[in-house]
This record gives sequence, structure tokens and C-alpha cells, in this order.
Amino acid sequence: MRIHRAFFIVPIGCLTVLGSLGFGRFSYALFLPGMEKTLGWSTAGAGVVASFAFGGYLLGAVSAGGLASRFGPRRVIFPSMVLVALGLALTALSQGYALALIGQILTGLGTGGANVPVMALGMSWVGRRWRALASGLLVAGSGIGLVISGALVPALAAAYGGESWRYGWALLALGSLLLGILGYLVFRDRPEDVGLRPLGESGGSGTAEPLRTFSRRLVWHLGVIYFMFGLSYVAFTTFFGAYLTADRGFSLAAAGSLWSWVGIGTLPSGIIWGFVADRIGHRRGLALVYILQGGFLLLFGLALTRLDIVWSALAYSLMLWSVPAIMAAMVLDYFGRSLAAAALGILTLFFGVGQLLAPVLSGLLAQSTGSFGPVFALLALGPTAGALLALLLPRDERQPATLSVN
Repeated sequence: MRIHRAFFIVPIGCLTVLGSLGFGRFSYALFLPGMEKTLGWSTAGAGVVASFAFGGYLLGAVSAGGLASRFGPRRVIFPSMVLVALGLALTALSQGYALALIGQILTGLGTGGANVPVMALGMSWVGRRWRALASGLLVAGSGIGLVISGALVPALAAAYGGESWRYGWALLALGSLLLGILGYLVFRDRPEDVGLRPLGESGGSGTAEPLRTFSRRLVWHLGVIYFMFGLSYVAFTTFFGAYLTADRGFSLAAAGSLWSWVGIGTLPSGIIWGFVADRIGHRRGLALVYILQGGFLLLFGLALTRLDIVWSALAYSLMLWSVPAIMAAMVLDYFGRSLAAAALGILTLFFGVGQLLAPVLSGLLAQSTGSFGPVFALLALGPTAGALLALLLPRDERQPATLSVN
């Protein structure tokens, strides 16, 4: 019996997310304390560098969506992964703000350029019934990156001391390049290119059709919902290590250990909640995870004990990547395969603006208050608003494919 190519496309897509988002973005939180000490950065300055990286991601994602829709995702993903590797290598060589800034901008461009097309590509190989689950498998690559960086930082610190972050960035640069090459060898843009249908589709053309036409109003609605996630989660992923070590008295090893457990917790987050959303409807599933995220983020910022910090961080991790997974599935359902990458790129503009604002605002607020606790508590309002907006979306998009397109 022939194994459907989707069983290769989706896992390799997960590794592409690992090499782009996992290595390119989410390692910054644990490498940051070492970079601040070695390079003499302030908290606000570190936030500025992170914001420029998110700005690069924003530009890369928006551009890649349109390019992928025109030329195919595979032709966009590979050069983007090369760009990630180059940016990480430059970051490893930095002696101050300038080269680190350039490196992180290039990393952001490549990360956005790879992540948006690979999400659209991976889900286009799967039928609607399992779409959010497949999206959850793809975004698990980010969680794998958290696990690797959490284990890597203490090991490198023990071996190389204060310069360990340089070796870390260099190793991740090599990993991103190799994963980019692997993806280029395996990926194909559409199942039809190799004589197949999306996994789980038995026949007919209805399952490939969008449930709604491309609507500016719907794009704005989804975009604001995605903005709330970008605004709220970035403080957690960017300043996690600084919050634990500077505000809560955790050692670097303890912070790295908890970060690894957070990474482990994120691994099934998109899969679990993607499965739930496929069963109860993406709109309801998105609202549910937003409510839970807001509650645990609030507890993380206002925690009275170390135990509160640990269990709230782990609980938050169990739903961290559920929002991108469900949002990506909704985009494909609403707008169809032909416009999925472009629509996801537009929505990433909203998501990216939230990411762009969050590090600078969080850094400035933490510097003025002397703690990151109030930052996390305040940003918990974002998921709460996102839940309300999700419930106001048009009819539940999880419907039989035979319904007409309106």
C-alpha cells in the first residue's frame, strides 16, 4: 500500500518551522541574558533589537504570502531558510548593537518568509476534516525549538561561559540551513503536482473550495483577533528568562530547565487544540483557548510563589501554539488553497504589528516599574478580547463541503 506523501510533507514542514521560528526566534529569550551581560545591553535596548527582528518577520511574512501564491511555496521557503541561517550567523559574530540588529532583521525576514508558505503548503495536503490538527503538527516545530534551546543554553554556558551564546547561535544557524535543504528536497506545492488528492478527500472538487469569498471585513476581523495573540504572547517568549532570573531569583540553569519544560508543553498544544477545534468548530475552539491563555498569563505575572510561576507557565505552554494552528486552518477554510498563503500573509501583518509593539512597550514598562510582573498581567487582556472577537466571527466555518460558496 502506497503511503500518502502528506505523511512526509507535514513532518518535514514541522522541521521547517523548527528551523525558522524555533531556532530563529524563540531561542532569543534564553540567549538574551548572556548577550546583555557580554555586550552591555539595557533591557530597553534588548527590546529594540527584538522589535526589529519582529519587524523583519512582518515584512518577510507579508511578502512571502503573495510570492508563494504566485510562484509556489517551495520556491519561497528555501531561500528564506538560507536567510535565517545567515542572520543567526551574523548574530553570533556581533560585538554590539549594529551587527546583532542586522542579523536579527535578516533572521526575521527569513523566518516570516519560511513560516507563512510552509503553513499553507502543509495544510493544502490535508482535507478539511483534519486541517487544524495538521496545522497543530506543523506549529509543534516551535515547541521543539524551545526544548532544544532550553537544553542547549545551560550546556554551552558550562562549557564556554559568558561567550556561550555565540556558539549557540552558530549551531542553530547550521541547523536551519540543513533543515532548509531537507525541505527543498521533499516539498511539492500541491498534491495534484504528483497525481494525488489532499489526504482524507475521497473525490470531487468541493473540498478544495473556500467557504467564503475574499472579504476585507472578514480579513480585518481575523486580523484583529490575531493581533491580540501577537501582542500578548511575545512578552512571555521574549522576557521569560529575564523575568525569572532578574525578578524572581531563578538561576540561569533553573530558568533554562523550566524553559525546556515549557517547550515540551508546547509540543502537543497545537495538536490537542487543533483536534478539539476540528470537532467543535474553529471559532469556538479559538475562543476557548484565548480564555484559558488570558487566565494563565495573568497568574504568571501575579504569581505569589515559585510554584505558581512554574505551573502557570506550564499550563500556558499547553495551549501556546493553538492560536496559530487554528488561525491557519480558518484561513484555508475561509479563502481556499489558492489564496491561503496570501491571506495568511495579510493576517500576519496584524500579528506582526502586535509582536513589533510588545517588546518595546514591555521593556519600557518593565524598566519603569522595575518588574515584568505587571507587564504579563496587563497583556492578559489581549486574549480576553480575542475570545470575544472570535465568538463574533461569521457562521462556524466547519460545514459540509457541498454547501455553496457565498
